[in-house]
Amino acid sequence: MQLLKNKPIREMKKLFFYCVIAFFITSCASFKYSKNYENTFNLTSNVDQVIVSNKSGNLRANKTSSSHQNHNYEVYIDKINNKYLSLQVTKNNYDTAYLELIKTPRFGAIARDFFIGIPTFFTPFLIDAFRSDFYQISSKSKHQEVKLKYHQEFMKNEFKKIENSASPSDFEDYISNYPHSNFVYQATDKKDASELVIAINKASESEIDNYILSHQNSSSLNEAKKIKDEIVEARIAFQESININSVSAYEQFLAKYPKSIPHKEAHIKLIDAAEKVALSSNNLKQMLAYYDNYLQKFKNFIGEETYKSKNAIISKTIDNQIVLENNPKQLWNYNEYSKLWITYIDVSTKYKNKLLTLDISKAYDLKISSELFALLIKISDANKQAEFLQKASIDFPELSNTKDLIFITILQKSSNKNGSLKLFNQAYVPYLISKNKLYDVTSFNYKNNKYQSIEGSTYEEFTFKNNEIQEIKVFKDNNLQTQLKFSSGYSNMNEASYFINGKLVLTDFMQFASKLYSYEFEDGVNLSLKQLENKIKEGDAALASKNFDKALEIYSECSNDYPPSIELNKRLENSINNAENKQNKYLKEQEKKENAELVAKEKEQQEQKRRSRIPKVVDVFAFLDDVNNYVGQTLRFVVMWKNESSPSRIINVIRYFPKEYRAYQWFYSLEANKNLLVYVPIEFYENGKMKEGFTQGDLLIDIYIETPSKYELVNIQRAR
Repeated sequence: MQLLKNKPIREMKKLFFYCVIAFFITSCASFKYSKNYENTFNLTSNVDQVIVSNKSGNLRANKTSSSHQNHNYEVYIDKINNKYLSLQVTKNNYDTAYLELIKTPRFGAIARDFFIGIPTFFTPFLIDAFRSDFYQISSKSKHQEVKLKYHQEFMKNEFKKIENSASPSDFEDYISNYPHSNFVYQATDKKDASELVIAINKASESEIDNYILSHQNSSSLNEAKKIKDEIVEARIAFQESININSVSAYEQFLAKYPKSIPHKEAHIKLIDAAEKVALSSNNLKQMLAYYDNYLQKFKNFIGEETYKSKNAIISKTIDNQIVLENNPKQLWNYNEYSKLWITYIDVSTKYKNKLLTLDISKAYDLKISSELFALLIKISDANKQAEFLQKASIDFPELSNTKDLIFITILQKSSNKNGSLKLFNQAYVPYLISKNKLYDVTSFNYKNNKYQSIEGSTYEEFTFKNNEIQEIKVFKDNNLQTQLKFSSGYSNMNEASYFINGKLVLTDFMQFASKLYSYEFEDGVNLSLKQLENKIKEGDAALASKNFDKALEIYSECSNDYPPSIELNKRLENSINNAENKQNKYLKEQEKKENAELVAKEKEQQEQKRRSRIPKVVDVFAFLDDVNNYVGQTLRFVVMWKNESSPSRIINVIRYFPKEYRAYQWFYSLEANKNLLVYVPIEFYENGKMKEGFTQGDLLIDIYIETPSKYELVNIQRAR
């Protein structure tokens, strides 16, 4: 009974065991399953850098290739469930594209589940059917292609960027890039309109004809046909204007057809016609009217070179007309000059920023200045001169520069300046100093005091000759303060004299605004030259006393910057030359005298030496005892060859002879009693024997004692 009870339990355990094995085998359905292949598909898009996503988020998309029109990607899906097979392809400014992928069971998984399912009642099918790994992307979904389109809002914004463009290519590019835009038709109209404008601007009737033929469906076709009709009408009207060739004919044509094809040519012919009228009018107003209303107004229709040429022609004509209208008889005086100048200023001011040049009229400023100078030089009263200058400033506006007074312009530009001109209360000299960078004459130093030379001056007197300034005098209350002298214009002031209470006290001489030298005066006496003269006299006195060095020293102190041509410098030069000549003569005489004394002294010394060379017989022992006592003397010694004649004397004397004399030699002579050292001249000895004519008797030796240690052999001979 117990066995029967345990049998169902064993069956249940066995069944459970089989179920566990079946479940374990079923869980291995994805064995050797490659997701990288089974879970990927290829995507082709017309747009680069797209984003592919599903409910799980962005998918991994690797670009495999790319061309101008297509871009290929390999897209990987992690799980192949129904909810993950709905994909979106997106990119900024583009509409989203949607993809639905199809899945299919894997063949390997089906086969594995089938064989496993036989003993397990096909349980794996029931389990794997709900697993992602059991499926793969269907071959029908392996290759996907999407065409993304731009957002309408984006294409609208792009159109706004170019809608005012005048270039047809901008609209052509828009139509090509955004064919699905809601603004394609507007872009087409804009393109056609801009092409029509270009055709019109080419100013060619054939261009309009070509446009009409190529734009039969354009919204601008009717406008183009209308323009064609106007062109034909304008062409006929312009030819009629050319036949008339008058200012009014061209103006009427341009008023009716301002933008016609020949309008540029019409403007050119209008300028030519107006120019012809102006040049032949002999009327300044008509010439200026042509310049304003035609040449300047329509200058953009003619080239730059043509404009410059016409401007030069009318400028010269206007310039001459200003002169002719203001003085037709060419009889010039103050009033005619004033009328001409005022007209010139009015015209030049009005056309200041134009190219109108009036060089002929402007050049009259020189003649006007000469005329005013001739009148100004006659005025010697301060009030009348002030009235004249005030009137001239009004009658000749802008004759002077804005910074200069009119009298300065008169003096600078007048070409007939001769004589003396007085300027009252104008202080022109300080202006000249600043303007021409002259030597500063506004103050001077005299006897360690500083004085103002032109301060408070009442009038200045200018002296001219052949249009060149010669002299300027500055007065204060009719007292001369300063006198300036020039050569070759204001820039070459070479002399400035200063006065105190009308008396000359100082004169500076300069060159190129640098002072060369000065003279001081007192009561009409040139103190500088007086001091120089006294110094020269002092030198002359030293020269007269034959103190040459002192005289030359004083003359050197007379060195100065005065011109070499003045009498004192000539005198100084002569005095220096005279002193140098006398000094040289004296030195030569002294040298000659000293040379004579030196010669006499040398002769005396030679004579003394000669006398000292007369042999003096002395005792050799006395000589040896005190050699210093015999310096400068010639001594004679007797030398014996044989020892019986006091050999000691022979030995002593011979040994005292200096050894440096090469004309002699030492040798030993064997004698009966002892060896004797004998000094014998070479010329007496030959081949070991005495020369013929000499005997072995006494020798007389004469020696000059030059110093205690230096001797000179004067003579040696056989005793007679």
